Amino acid sequence: MQQKLTPYEVSVASMGQSLSNLHNREVNVFDAKKRLETAILEYENYENIIANTLGWQELDALKQQESKLSNEIGQISLAIVEQQALYVDRKRTLNNLADSIAKSIPGLSWGVFDCNITPPFHMGPMHSTTYGVLETLAGDLMGLLDSGHPENFHPGFLLHDSPREAEMSEALFWALLQVAINNPLLSIQYVVTTSTEAPKKFEDYVRVRLHTREDDGFLFKRRIGMEAKPLSL
Repeated sequence: MQQKLTPYEVSVASMGQSLSNLHNREVNVFDAKKRLETAILEYENYENIIANTLGWQELDALKQQESKLSNEIGQISLAIVEQQALYVDRKRTLNNLADSIAKSIPGLSWGVFDCNITPPFHMGPMHSTTYGVLETLAGDLMGLLDSGHPENFHPGFLLHDSPREAEMSEALFWALLQVAINNPLLSIQYVVTTSTEAPKKFEDYVRVRLHTREDDGFLFKRRIGMEAKPLSL
């Protein structure tokens, strides 16, 4: 009996495998049918949108948003170009001012202003510490002379207290001050204290002469903090 049943068992197993394969194909066909139906619905939906774009509010809103963003990008790009042009023009103006200050001082041939380095004002090739101090003073003066520009936050007031104390020669010192008086139309105030007698061409700019020979020669017409005090309480 077992021998007679063996062919039937083999046939049943084969039929079971065939049924399993058919079931898998049925599942795949069903899935493909679902995807095809979805694709057909989407296609019909897009066909309706193409046929009547004005009637699709969402598409109209997206087009309006796209147009708005395109305008904003155009405005921003234009503003960037304008700012770049202003930056180039501003940098050229400052470099020209730095160059003119440097060339007006003996022994210097060029000047440059670069806000990316410290200090930003440089004149001439490598030089001594004295010229380094002069660079700082000239940089201060440059900021003063440029204080009328809307983008310059300099208050238009500058005080240099005894700049010759930095071992600056008279030729350099008066050449630096000459830069200031060459711009008489600017609304600025530049105060300089010095122990050096002013040359004749600077006489009109001398506001006060101080000395220690008597109280009248002091700035406040009296000694401050130098009153006589008793040796004991």
